[in-house]
Amino acid sequence: KTGNKLHSVKPTLGFRNDSFRPSRREEVVFSRIRIGHSKITRSFIFNRGVQPECVPCQCPFTIKHILLYCVDFEPIRRKYFSASTMLSLFADVHVDKIFDYLREINVFSKI
Repeated sequence: KTGNKLHSVKPTLGFRNDSFRPSRREEVVFSRIRIGHSKITRSFIFNRGVQPECVPCQCPFTIKHILLYCVDFEPIRRKYFSASTMLSLFADVHVDKIFDYLREINVFSKI
């Protein structure tokens, strides 16, 4: 099913050779950003609240938005990677660069 958000990250099934992280926390964060579910972006569901919105962009605050589109994070994002899709991000960018970016924008611990 190509409309599935997981398909945009990994269109074919098979072994993931990029998963074995040095710490459990990094493994959890990596899995969460790949599937697009995190405390910072999805906790509204459990709290029965409204979906958070990115203030400067005025759009839903999602993992995809944080990683690829947010204008507030663009200068920092350019320091670490350039990707236009989730597929290219996870295929072409080393996960340590993604983690460094998330740490610098202060969301790594909130994922």
